[in-house]
Amino acid sequence: MVIFDNLTHEQRDVFQKFKNCVSATGYTSPYFTDSYLMRFLVARKFDLLKTNQMWSNFINWRKEINVDAPFHYEELPEVKKYFPHAYFKTDKQGRPIYIERVGQLNYDAFLSTTTKERFIRYYITLNERLVNEILPKCSIESGREITQTFYIMDLTGMTWKTASKGVLDLTKALLTIGNNYYPELMGEMWIVNAPFIFGGVWKIVQWWVDDKTRSKVHIVGSDFKKHLLAKVDPENLPDFLGGTATVEEYGEYLTKEQGPWVQKEENISVKAQKVEENTNFTEFYEGESHEYYSRFQEYCL
Repeated sequence: MVIFDNLTHEQRDVFQKFKNCVSATGYTSPYFTDSYLMRFLVARKFDLLKTNQMWSNFINWRKEINVDAPFHYEELPEVKKYFPHAYFKTDKQGRPIYIERVGQLNYDAFLSTTTKERFIRYYITLNERLVNEILPKCSIESGREITQTFYIMDLTGMTWKTASKGVLDLTKALLTIGNNYYPELMGEMWIVNAPFIFGGVWKIVQWWVDDKTRSKVHIVGSDFKKHLLAKVDPENLPDFLGGTATVEEYGEYLTKEQGPWVQKEENISVKAQKVEENTNFTEFYEGESHEYYSRFQEYCL
């Protein structure tokens, strides 16, 4: 992620113009921080016109699917039995660690507990939570701004069935949402225990992400522990990934989150404030989003 102190004069000028475009529409959200806006500029390489178009598409998309409407994913505990995944602790830089045990994915059983559409909506909610809750809490804990994640994908047990057409279609849908609406959130990705067959899968998947994202991906086989331990303290890494955190800490199906964002009793007031902010944001999208989108097009496109 670009650090503001390292921006060139030209980049600072482009950032200010983009920020002015967003402000000129007459609406600001507590979530639209400088770092939030910066992710879109970085994704479009500080091309102002392309960034404005990306932001306009982002706002319109949020309106169309009503991103901020309440969504309850009651089936998550069952889903995790067939696709274990979770945010679990932080790396040495203070970034939240996101872990997926893709090799354990049972797609048929997964579809017996949820639908593709509901999982995609859950994925959107997870990204919203990352941006609005997890990263800010990690920033407070670290004493500096944390804007990206450390992503680990464990392919232990992967077979050709793990890469079925249904799985690839879902993967493409999720990557498209991430690329278009949640850019620059992944700081680094390690794909570990990669079997030989993953090479063929990667040849397909790699074209669904941009060059910059591909450059952040590291693919290794069983000799992965030294790489992860160079980035993550042992106590913050599950034992199946070479760390010392036990199943009692992370749960059999990665059902137990650990990290600065985990709710504590003394943080109830913070949660209440967050709910209030979300309510205001929802009201905006329900009542004023079309007008906002029109004003943005008038000022910035």
